[in-house]
Amino acid sequence: MTAPVVDIDGLLAPIPGDLPGGTDPRSDSSSSSLYYRTKDARNAARSAERAAVEIGAPAPDEWGIVESTATEILAGQAKDLEIASWLVEALVRRHGFAGLRDGLKVLAGIAAGHWGHCFPELDEDGVEGKVAAVSGLSGSGAVGTLIQPVRLTPLTSGTLASYSLWSYEQATELEKLTDAARKQSRIEAGAVTMEQFQQSVAETPAAEFAATTKLVDECLAALAGMAAAFDAVAGMDSPPVSALRDLLEQVNSALRHFAADKLAAAAYDTPVEEPAAAEAQPAAEGGSALPAVRRIEGYASREEALAELVRIASYFRKTEPHSPISYTLEEAVRRARMTLVELLTELSEDPAHIQRILMAAGIRNPEAAAGG
Repeated sequence: MTAPVVDIDGLLAPIPGDLPGGTDPRSDSSSSSLYYRTKDARNAARSAERAAVEIGAPAPDEWGIVESTATEILAGQAKDLEIASWLVEALVRRHGFAGLRDGLKVLAGIAAGHWGHCFPELDEDGVEGKVAAVSGLSGSGAVGTLIQPVRLTPLTSGTLASYSLWSYEQATELEKLTDAARKQSRIEAGAVTMEQFQQSVAETPAAEFAATTKLVDECLAALAGMAAAFDAVAGMDSPPVSALRDLLEQVNSALRHFAADKLAAAAYDTPVEEPAAAEAQPAAEGGSALPAVRRIEGYASREEALAELVRIASYFRKTEPHSPISYTLEEAVRRARMTLVELLTELSEDPAHIQRILMAAGIRNPEAAAGG
């Protein structure tokens, strides 16, 4: 797991003294109040983002103030759900998915370990009011405050640009346009093309995609943990999480689609300990030896061999960009992952011709079978 970006245990430790939850930070209305400094910095950061001309511009510096003052409050002044929610907003902008994961863990820890004495205190709105800031993260009656920052979190790290889920969705929509003039107009307005996006994917190390995918999985696990913690104490008033969960699953799905070859290459590059001989395999439960993986020409599976071709294609793309060999190899791998029917459909536009080939091979077309 990627190292935490904040001291989670320190932020969840009881406040020293007789009050483990501390004192309400809102009670200090002085100019040096950490609560109001945090609130003002958050408001300034959000205003700067709304006024920004470029979507996906660097996070305003004020988010750094929010992170600093919020952690100071949680560690030494009060366990506060609103402050912790603002901290999550800052962490995801400054540290990406690792920040989101850790922020969600802090919220889960406050709910699980400090519910009875954390702030805000219960008022006329009851539990719903107490968890209002947490509810706003994923969204409750409005778009959640984390939705756009997560959508804009970089997924690639190309030499010219880093692109996010939002960029990928933009490129996908642009690719669907059939009106050439409209498409060109959007490109001139700054829309990301699929070619630009794919170039950034090609320039991003495979290990980086593997790490990002793992981080998104960890965010989903942390979100589930947070939801469970609030369900246990808030019941029906537990903050909603479905919008954020669905978005993270979209990120995961997109990564596994556009970075499929890179993820396969990363899996191939992951060191695997192999015994020198079959007899060196450890005994399984019951005393029988585990079977050794059979390797043919150094490869244990078809996918390993295809991943090697992807790595070779990447080498030629970097060393011989003028040569067609990298594109030829990538196309071969793409077709190798197709089903027979998909491949024949791509090679021939005549359905009757495809059907004759399948019949001659003794294969029933799944689409024809489903239709009849």
